[in-house]
Amino acid sequence: MRSPLALIKSIVALKEVTSLEVHFSPKGIQFKCMNFVRKGDEVIPNGELITDSNLANMDSLQSGKTDLSITITGKGVLRKIISSEKAGIALIKEAFPQISVDDFYYQADQIPQGYLVSIVRKSQLSEILNPESSLIQRMVSLNLGVGSFIKLFEKNVQLSCYNIRLENRELVQITESKEEPSQQVTVGSESLPAESALLQLAGYYSLMGIGPSLSSEVETTLKNTSTSIENNLLKKGGVAAIVLTLLMVLVNFVCFSSLNKTLNQESIKKLSVEKEMRELQEKQNQFKERKELFDKLNFKEQTHHSELIDQIASRATSDIQFTSVVVYPEKNSNQAKKSIEFDKNSMQITGLAKHSDGFKKFTQYLNELDLLKSVKMTQFSRNQKLGGYDFKLLIALNE
Repeated sequence: MRSPLALIKSIVALKEVTSLEVHFSPKGIQFKCMNFVRKGDEVIPNGELITDSNLANMDSLQSGKTDLSITITGKGVLRKIISSEKAGIALIKEAFPQISVDDFYYQADQIPQGYLVSIVRKSQLSEILNPESSLIQRMVSLNLGVGSFIKLFEKNVQLSCYNIRLENRELVQITESKEEPSQQVTVGSESLPAESALLQLAGYYSLMGIGPSLSSEVETTLKNTSTSIENNLLKKGGVAAIVLTLLMVLVNFVCFSSLNKTLNQESIKKLSVEKEMRELQEKQNQFKERKELFDKLNFKEQTHHSELIDQIASRATSDIQFTSVVVYPEKNSNQAKKSIEFDKNSMQITGLAKHSDGFKKFTQYLNELDLLKSVKMTQFSRNQKLGGYDFKLLIALNE
């Protein structure tokens, strides 16, 4: 049986992506974009950082053909930390009971204490997510704020316009800063340039296939794109067919019977839309393939290891409490690198064990799982405040 990790490796095929940040401020909209390529387990910049206040001026973005990862930041992106067992639209309504969900795009990112729910009005993104825009047809992911990347950090950090405050790796608060970030952003042992760190993280997630999710609202936008194209083509074909039909009726009124007129009309309609319908079918196939890819990667649930995590969680008794499950922990290295690199064959679990005997039985079970190559305990210390033992496990996964 193939592990979930091996399945992901066989599916992810992206080699290049353009990362675009759309920042809303009281002064207007600012666009930043940068191209990234994947070489093995590394993601490296491929070109310079481009900034502009007018999307139409960004020629390289408009004319490019690479997949597109879009991140929305700044004014209008609302967020709330919530602890809830609900999911989907029910979770959004619990976090923001005063809104009409149909008027918003939304995103829920898991954090140790529950979820960070982010929303933005659809009308605010009407130009960016215009179904007729070439950009949305290339879009593979949409991030609302920086919730998807919080689990990468161990201490306070400024990412784009956001000041992220953490305590023991738990999110305490996110506030917006009026000042541009000046300090490098540290992820594990690596440092990223402050002005492009958010773009690089979003590009890495898209290329490596580890998130963020493409919410149901965004998938609906993609579907609406296909529907809009279809309606436009049919509308054009219908107008052309009417004009040609009228001409044919005038020319053949004396010569042909009513039956021949009907046959000619249908033939003309078929000829006028045949080419456009073939093009439409090609676009629909592309959307279908992309949707199948999203389903395989299980973007909606925002986890690529549900089977493995379910097995682990099922054997954790009430004595064992998980505080975080991190897939692809960063490789330990004392040498700073220009790109992000993660150990793609491992998983890290941290938590609290009430009793040492229960923890010992739990680790024995993990060692018996066929999907796991090895289980290493990197921390086990007494927690005087909560009572019990803090633990950290580094799990090596089989291919």
